[in-house]
Amino acid sequence: MSSPRELQLQQQEEGAAGVQVEIASDSMAADSADDDGREQLGLQQGKQRKFCNCYPQSQRGRRLCAFGVACSTAVFITVVVATAFLWPRKPSWELKSLDVDKDALNGLIGVFLGHSPSNGSIPSVPFAAVVELYNPNFASALAEPGVFAIKFHGVKMGTGTSGTLHVPARSSIQIPVNVSVDLDDDVVKDLNKAISGNMFDLPFTTVGTTDVKVPFGIRVRCSVECAIEAAVLQLISDPAKVVKQKDCTYRYSLW
Repeated sequence: MSSPRELQLQQQEEGAAGVQVEIASDSMAADSADDDGREQLGLQQGKQRKFCNCYPQSQRGRRLCAFGVACSTAVFITVVVATAFLWPRKPSWELKSLDVDKDALNGLIGVFLGHSPSNGSIPSVPFAAVVELYNPNFASALAEPGVFAIKFHGVKMGTGTSGTLHVPARSSIQIPVNVSVDLDDDVVKDLNKAISGNMFDLPFTTVGTTDVKVPFGIRVRCSVECAIEAAVLQLISDPAKVVKQKDCTYRYSLW
């Protein structure tokens, strides 16, 4: 049996051991907190390196990094705005007038109806047209002379030309167009069948190209193909209304 003195010494030793355990626990917790803080700081530094491609240690470095970010943002905004303003939008057009020599027109109508030409040959028929073109783009354009072909079932039956013209941005202009219709016997036979079986409506296509210069010295080649349905009898009563329907496809390429 232990004496009171021995019991007192034993209790003091146990208390000192408990204090040491608490101190060790606190030390380990502090070390763990330090490790967590260093890990979070490392992650933050890694993100900054990834964003700026550098981790600026000095005020000058931070300024350079901020300047690089600002430049990148400005370039991105410039590209977006330029694309919005310069990306080609589909124009629209409408036939405003169509003039043709009456004798030549009567001969052409007769051929469409199956009548043989008086002189045994099918004459070339010239048309003078005025087309109103609307440019929906935010940039103006300078169009060089354009050429297009008139085709029926893939066979050429005429040509058209337009001159050099300036097309203002988001505006309409009227364009003079010269058209010549040249028919051979084989095409006439197909035309007669198509017109008689379609209530005197004639489907045909126009295919053309023109080179266009837009701001900043950019040169664009514009190709257009239009599927048109013409009301042939309107050539007699009101030629400007000869175009009954139209559907155009536009393609652009840099050159």
